[in-house]
Amino acid sequence: MERISNELVIIGDPFIDYYLDSNKICNGGVLNVLDNYKSIFDLSPRTFIPESPFLLNVFKNNTKINKNFFTTYYQPIKSKIKSNVCLISDYNRGTVNHKDLNIESNVVIVDSKHNSFNHNIVQNIPIKILRANKLSFDESISKFYDYVILSDNSEDISFRITSKKTSYSERILDVNMKCSVGAGDTMLATIGGVLNKYSEINEMEIFQSILFAKVTCADVVSRPYTSVSKTKYKEIKCILQNLMK
Repeated sequence: MERISNELVIIGDPFIDYYLDSNKICNGGVLNVLDNYKSIFDLSPRTFIPESPFLLNVFKNNTKINKNFFTTYYQPIKSKIKSNVCLISDYNRGTVNHKDLNIESNVVIVDSKHNSFNHNIVQNIPIKILRANKLSFDESISKFYDYVILSDNSEDISFRITSKKTSYSERILDVNMKCSVGAGDTMLATIGGVLNKYSEINEMEIFQSILFAKVTCADVVSRPYTSVSKTKYKEIKCILQNLMK
């Protein structure tokens, strides 16, 4: 498959995560995806992110307490976007659901927290991957994607191949979990960044990217609050090699 571009692009809904019990402020939503990508790969991708002011997520004891407060929507992106890998972080705030959003990419990875994404937008992209939480996943949207990656706070990561109707599981690393908020953002950033390094992408490369993601996700859930992985791409290679011995 010939590359449309060598770039990785990140688009989606930005948030600020505010932890009420500790007065801690963190980047959330697509901002957390961006921060993780920059930290893990030491690269700055092209982005399509609405400008501030950003919507606020409020947490108490690591649980969101303002679930139904949002009435504000961002202006939608109507650009033509060319990339090798496109990461979409959708929180149903309007950024990525406009019919005029035009994405030309070799690979798209959609992370839709509310199953609110307009899946028709990405149907012409050769490799379509959905990342979702097991608890909120709607089975009916699997048909729009070639691969589905499911995870939650405590169970194994599930990797599904839609055309073959098969799935594989990868055990998560055993760590002292302090906060899982934003771990899905870390997974999205890691999988996208790893796939962008391959000249060809198939099932094996996607599964390998999941192995990388389980290391960075273990890093962020072992620390309080919405966190950014401090584990670098080159370090992850060494960690995985040691795990396989």
